[in-house]
Amino acid sequence: MIILQCNNIDKYYNGEPIFKDVSLQIKEGEKVALVGNNGSGKTTLFNILNGTLDYDKGQVILNKGINIGFQRQYGDLDPDNTPVSELTGVFQYLLEMEEEIRSLEQEMASLKGEQLEKIFNKYSLLTTEFEEKGGYRYKSDIYGVLRGLGFTEEQFSQKIGTFSGGEQSRLSLGKLLLSKPDLLFLDEPTNHLDIEGVKWLESFLKDYKGAVFVISHDRQFLDYFVTKIYELENGSLQVFHGNYSFYAEEKKKLREKLLKDYQKQQEYIEKTQEFIRRNIAGQKTKQAQSRRKALEKLEVIEIKGEDKKAKFQFHLDSQSGRFVLTVKDLYHSYEDNSVLKGVSFIIERGERVGLVGPNGCGKSTILKLISGEIPVQKGEIILGHNVNLGYFSQQRKDLNPHNNLIEEIWEVKPQWTGGSVRSYLAKFLFTGEDVFKRVGDLSGGEQSRLALAKLILNKSNFLILDEPTNHLDIVSKEVLEEALLEYPGTILVVSHDRYFLNKITNKTLELKAGKITTFLGNYNYYLEKLEQLRIEQELEEKKTKEKSSKFKEKISNNKIKQLQKQLEEIQQQIEKTEELITEYEQLLCQPEIYSNSEKNLEITREYNNLKESLEILYDKWGELEGELSKENT
Repeated sequence: MIILQCNNIDKYYNGEPIFKDVSLQIKEGEKVALVGNNGSGKTTLFNILNGTLDYDKGQVILNKGINIGFQRQYGDLDPDNTPVSELTGVFQYLLEMEEEIRSLEQEMASLKGEQLEKIFNKYSLLTTEFEEKGGYRYKSDIYGVLRGLGFTEEQFSQKIGTFSGGEQSRLSLGKLLLSKPDLLFLDEPTNHLDIEGVKWLESFLKDYKGAVFVISHDRQFLDYFVTKIYELENGSLQVFHGNYSFYAEEKKKLREKLLKDYQKQQEYIEKTQEFIRRNIAGQKTKQAQSRRKALEKLEVIEIKGEDKKAKFQFHLDSQSGRFVLTVKDLYHSYEDNSVLKGVSFIIERGERVGLVGPNGCGKSTILKLISGEIPVQKGEIILGHNVNLGYFSQQRKDLNPHNNLIEEIWEVKPQWTGGSVRSYLAKFLFTGEDVFKRVGDLSGGEQSRLALAKLILNKSNFLILDEPTNHLDIVSKEVLEEALLEYPGTILVVSHDRYFLNKITNKTLELKAGKITTFLGNYNYYLEKLEQLRIEQELEEKKTKEKSSKFKEKISNNKIKQLQKQLEEIQQQIEKTEELITEYEQLLCQPEIYSNSEKNLEITREYNNLKESLEILYDKWGELEGELSKENT
């Protein structure tokens, strides 16, 4: 069933079309992505579809009864709330139902006869609805989402007002996910998430019962759960039925076919025009006239230029020595929070190293220490012979927000003419009046491109990159990847883009609990080794248990007998309780009972008490089983 569609939408800005004649459909439960270069109009179309932006022509149709949800940044969060209390507010309707259930229970305690029967019927319906709507699991859902999005147990009880912008953005996302709308709108939801958070989110969205419409530049994220992709390019929309990899391959094939068809048609047109020219006044005049008419009716294939993309390369002035970076026993703390606890590693010339770990573990701190942005508290950082370091900061501290783009490049190349600067900036898609914009007025993607433009001019032989793909569209990411693959120097990069890490890196450093572990491969290799290490650890634990089992057997025989005896007693109690429950269930089905509200309530209460007792017995049985299992291993 189609839940949202738009037909022949036009949108103009200052009289210029952003896109024209755009149509799309979203079906129930579909996972749909919208892709395209920055500036192609994705966010505009996204906001038209979610109802927050007007359009100039066409229609948007949302099915009756379909509710939509989209992230409103963090303006919807109460700074005085804790994360748990804030997300609990999503389930206000369940809280109200729960309160009504408790009120009815108190009311029934003092009623008899018809009044009791009337209230009891209402109570039964309400408790059933409460269970169906997740009343008994909403608390675990809240904690599950908070953990999945990277919040610690300590943060559950902290005030939201003390959180960073990134943390508040994650919390706002969690609030949206828990609201479970029929159609979920997500604009770059992986921003501010570490890799584990992204993996959790993609699994959540894959299992999500509703429909999802997402804008994202994370290719692996789109590969995992998306089933349909719309591409917005040159003001037109095209649909691809598959994930991102399918779309990329299919687009390549379509482009190649279009070029071949175009070439064939151009050859046909040239031959036909030549025939007309030679025969229009000769014996084959009628044939020439006929072919002219056919040519006039011919639908000419147009080759639209693909959206512009930046073009750049990294160069270096000189080679470094073999050992580019040596880090020895590095410690670093922020007040009482110790993030680095004796970090040591070596990077050699030509290595492309990915530094991975959860948010807040100290990855950016390591980069700042190496680049000299913050001082070393304890330990040693040694840059090798002839190392020329270039640093791409996530915070863009290398950019002056008050400069225009030309002034920013002149800071690195003061000898360049204005024309040379403009030509250079054009490679990064800054043309015309763009070069006179203030840096502070640029979008995140534009600032990233400008920072890369400045970095390249340094001709560094050691690049330190902190989240270089943030704010870049997919095409710009691909250009950056190509440039880095051709770069002959050394790279140390922090990124939560798994696709990027897999393509660029050949070595991985994992930062965990303040320590570094080295893996001699890219991100996928790192994951494979982690799994291998987990299996090896399990086998080692199993061997250790087997070695000590005989010793344990000698000293625990008496305890095993005691546990077995207790288990037998519990099992007997369980059987008796289950028999009583069955008897009460049969009683509740008898007309003389269910027609008598007072008697029905009395038996129902006893029945519920038995059910609670059975749960306690099962818990005790499980504990004893666990103890017995431990003794037997």
